[in-house]
Amino acid sequence: MSKFNSLRSSLASANVLRPATAASPVTLSPQPVPTPQKLRAATLKDSRSNLFQSIGFWVFCTYMLSGHANDWALRLFGGKAFLSVAALLLLPFVWLLSGNALRGLRHPIGRWWLVFLVWLLLSTPLSIWKGGTVDLLKNYIPRSYLIFFYISAFVISLRQCRCLTYVNIAAATILLLTCLFFGGYSGDGRFEVPGSLVGNSNELALQLLLGVTQFAFLFFTKGFGKKAFATLGIGLSVVFMLRTGSRGCMIAAVAYGVLTLVVSRHKVRVLILAVLIAATALISLPSVTMRRLTDLGFDDDYQNLADGTAAGSRMQRIELLKRSVQETMQHPLFGVGPRQFPVAVAGEQEKKGEWANWLGTHNSYTQVSSECGVPALLFYTIVIALCLRMNYRLLAVTKRNPAHAEIAGLAAAVLAGTVVYAVCTFFFHMAYTGNLPSVAGLTLALHFAANEALRSEPAASQPVKPGAR
Repeated sequence: MSKFNSLRSSLASANVLRPATAASPVTLSPQPVPTPQKLRAATLKDSRSNLFQSIGFWVFCTYMLSGHANDWALRLFGGKAFLSVAALLLLPFVWLLSGNALRGLRHPIGRWWLVFLVWLLLSTPLSIWKGGTVDLLKNYIPRSYLIFFYISAFVISLRQCRCLTYVNIAAATILLLTCLFFGGYSGDGRFEVPGSLVGNSNELALQLLLGVTQFAFLFFTKGFGKKAFATLGIGLSVVFMLRTGSRGCMIAAVAYGVLTLVVSRHKVRVLILAVLIAATALISLPSVTMRRLTDLGFDDDYQNLADGTAAGSRMQRIELLKRSVQETMQHPLFGVGPRQFPVAVAGEQEKKGEWANWLGTHNSYTQVSSECGVPALLFYTIVIALCLRMNYRLLAVTKRNPAHAEIAGLAAAVLAGTVVYAVCTFFFHMAYTGNLPSVAGLTLALHFAANEALRSEPAASQPVKPGAR
């Protein structure tokens, strides 16, 4: 016992064992848990925010809506609003002055996107029609390609990610109004909007389906009115999308539905809503459009011209796909030149004394491989894969926490947009448009903003792992 008392005395004298007293109370200070409002406020101001960045953000939002504004001004007043020209001239200057011009290169997705452009430029001197390729690049780079770098430079907080998504919803709403007031059926029974900024039925279908992915974000927000508006917007978009007769977009819509069921926490509600919308849309379809959508090539008995046109279109696409693969094998490194596949095929047909139809590949992946080479296809595909991976990971991390509902909604919208683009563009060629840079830019902006928000939480919440590592 004496040995125990002496050990106790020595520990007490060394301050290892000392009872709490009034003068030195033992207290535990709990760490405050941030509310969703505090989380949002933490990302309102960013170290990269400045006057030119803020100006650039609003100029870019204007640019995203300017095409629709010009379209409506031309239809109603006979002249363009010229918003796109003004925004297009301002954007490079505010981008360079923002201090964030190279922010997109901080992540592998931006570096792969840059390498894709480098390969396009390397392919230009070897193009079979250099003038045509140069004309393409002069239009594609400032109007579409740079959208990725504009978004990564100007969209630096969750608030701005949300705001840009609302801009996309506004653009989708205007497109629906354009379909309602100015749309009609072509001679082969496909819905289109003549003279609009959306070039053909397939592209119109893709834009409508991308609009569906943006409307769906509203289901992650509070308010019955927003959810009702989203339901109406999705319903009308699906109706017009199916009326275009685009079989590729119909397949992409099915893929989007499967994705939603897999990642959603409310599978029964999603399934009921999807069935109701699909049933309403299919009932409203003209019979000729329904036959086109269900024509999978098993029936060769065509009852009218529209049926024969659909079958001819399908066989033509298969032949063009084969030709694009042949061109890829013949020119595997640099291709025949950006947007020169129709020129190459037409030249071969004319040499054989055949009629040249001057058609594209009807597949964005073989469009890139045949026109720019297999390396360009690799870079292009990696960007799409990184978008899928980063958004899926972010959604998986945030979807079960109510405090992260907004982040989960944004991730779900961009993930769905990536899936829709990846599937749709397997059936028609539009690699040189602004759709992929828009999706990739918003993916990266959301990745940065969400990591910053999640890092402001207590240590128990881990930030999102980099999506490309």
